[in-house]
Amino acid sequence: MEHSKIQQESISPVFSLIVEELLKPLHIAETIYKSGEFTPFLEEETLDAQQLVAALKSYEDKFDLVFFAASEKKRKQYLSNGREIELIEGKVAWYFEALALEQDFMADLGDVNNVHLFFDFKVYDEQHKFLGIVGVGKSMQHFLRQFEQFKAEHGYDFIFVNEKNQIMLSSRTALMHQRENILQLESLSWYEQVSDKANNTLNSLLIEENQQSFLLSEVRLQSLNWRMILLLPLQGKMDRISQLFLSNFLAILMLIVLFILAVFTLSRYVSRKIAQQANIDHLSQLPNRRYVERRFERLKKRQMPLSLIVLDIDHFKSINDNYGHNIGDVVIQQVSDMLRDAVRTNDVAARWGGEEFILLLPGASFQIAQEIAERLRRKMEKTTLDVEGERLGITSSFGVTYSDGNKELLDLVAIADEALYQAKQAGRNKVQSKLP
Repeated sequence: MEHSKIQQESISPVFSLIVEELLKPLHIAETIYKSGEFTPFLEEETLDAQQLVAALKSYEDKFDLVFFAASEKKRKQYLSNGREIELIEGKVAWYFEALALEQDFMADLGDVNNVHLFFDFKVYDEQHKFLGIVGVGKSMQHFLRQFEQFKAEHGYDFIFVNEKNQIMLSSRTALMHQRENILQLESLSWYEQVSDKANNTLNSLLIEENQQSFLLSEVRLQSLNWRMILLLPLQGKMDRISQLFLSNFLAILMLIVLFILAVFTLSRYVSRKIAQQANIDHLSQLPNRRYVERRFERLKKRQMPLSLIVLDIDHFKSINDNYGHNIGDVVIQQVSDMLRDAVRTNDVAARWGGEEFILLLPGASFQIAQEIAERLRRKMEKTTLDVEGERLGITSSFGVTYSDGNKELLDLVAIADEALYQAKQAGRNKVQSKLP
């Protein structure tokens, strides 16, 4: 029992430190990046710096981290503390180092006057054109305070190194330097004793440093592509329980790594689900109005020609009144399934509200949109629903319009609604079209 207690008390703090100080800000950075909130700013030719900084500042206030967005078009970095930095090659190294990397994520040290650890994600538009970089930063002073407290409580040191063997963080203050003086792991006196250079790993051995013995162990943090090196000071005389603990230390560390990866993977999954659900209509499982508005704004900024179709289920109020809202919900879901199957990969079929749906068709001509609407009309016309032995028919009326890329969404919807009204006036189960 005492052995297990010592294991838990020694290992749990390491786990908590990694999750709280590294994986949590990394997860926040990835969530903000995947939400696409700052993408419209980076797409704009005339970037609204004041609005962007205000959005960044709102996240800083919420998470107590520094948030930033770097625009490739403006070659300028905007930070949540209000600073703006010109991204000039030869003067600002991190940005151009990131451009040279194939991967879309990097963790690096920056801001030489107040060093921060930054988690950076590259941002692209829908054509995979590079727009810039977004991310979060945590102050090195914060890390130093946390590490000092950790070492005082638990008595052992740790060193975090990246894939280049650069020392990024450490509980040893002497190893924490400004960016231009960043230390290599190879510079430490004991490195040659324990290095397995062929595999870029360290052999887990006892080492001597300044007349003190340490047990050295290594853990890989795959989400960062980092390694954590633990240095446990050994007393001259160790009791039997401590010896047992050290003999199992590496096995325990591997379990910790697996647990951390599981937690991080789960958190990423939950984050994606939350982001998806914010844009999904619960009943139909189609994108909602909010998603359509955001997608349309991106297309408009690129002046992308598109067609728009609005459709409304015929006599839907009567269906609810005569058969109940449960059957009405089934009709909504059945129409939603048909729309989902009918659109192309880049199209959007969404529930606009109530029994009304909308289709965004980027690049589709007015004629093609009319053909798509007519095809959907015929398909719905042939669809029936069995309700207590009675066959319930489902039809819809359609309004079609087209934009050359410079119209507002609400204006187009209003025009399509006019065409839809004409379709209903003509007897329903019709397709009517109208150009702006």
